[in-house]
Amino acid sequence: MTDSIDTLRDYIPERHGEQGVDAAIHGAIEGTTEIHEVFCNPPGGSWTEFDIIHPPDGIVSRWDHIPRRPPRVKRPDQVFQYVDEDTLSLLTIESKYDKSDLTEDIGSRLVGYFEGHENYTGLRERPCWHKQDSRGKWKVVPEDASDDERYWFRDYPDVEYWSGFMFANSPIGLNDTSEITVALDDTLSDSDVDVALSVSWVDEHQYPKLYLKGTDEFRKSAISTALQETLEAHNSDIETL
Repeated sequence: MTDSIDTLRDYIPERHGEQGVDAAIHGAIEGTTEIHEVFCNPPGGSWTEFDIIHPPDGIVSRWDHIPRRPPRVKRPDQVFQYVDEDTLSLLTIESKYDKSDLTEDIGSRLVGYFEGHENYTGLRERPCWHKQDSRGKWKVVPEDASDDERYWFRDYPDVEYWSGFMFANSPIGLNDTSEITVALDDTLSDSDVDVALSVSWVDEHQYPKLYLKGTDEFRKSAISTALQETLEAHNSDIETL
């Protein structure tokens, strides 16, 4: 038994996979108050549940049973919301293990999951089906509820979207800032995303280190500031390039 435990403790994976990329930011965001996790792929979340906070009152609404592979848009791997008094600010992220999986229109396709397409009704046009009460318990929103309750997201006047692409730095242990900077620059120039993120696993214990670079507009946004402050407060190893 001791040998088995020692073997498990000393094990270092040859690659972490896409879920390892997701986990680098999911663990830091989970449980915070300034950045709200709207959606995350399993194992950290659900395939189809999107929980969005109504900014004025802080009540959480849930959309579920949303298509996983709708036409011509892309369901994000992660969605984060900056909790602000008025603006509903959403950061949608596509994560892959390899940077080579980047597509030039991924940003607009991520936003399209919310805004819809001629062959797909986006999440924003769909009614919420559940809401949390003041005790944090979920209740069903009845079909005959008012549009103010079921379709508030559709009618909310101040919604902004940001998109991101996150990938691993390979091989494991790559910590060459100059190479990573080039990869992040290429991600921003070769696609329509607002922020590029990458993950290295460093040191003997393979701790994740997150690198982040955004467009000038994204860097000025409230969600960018809140994201970095949240990650730093979580003791995450983060470097903005």
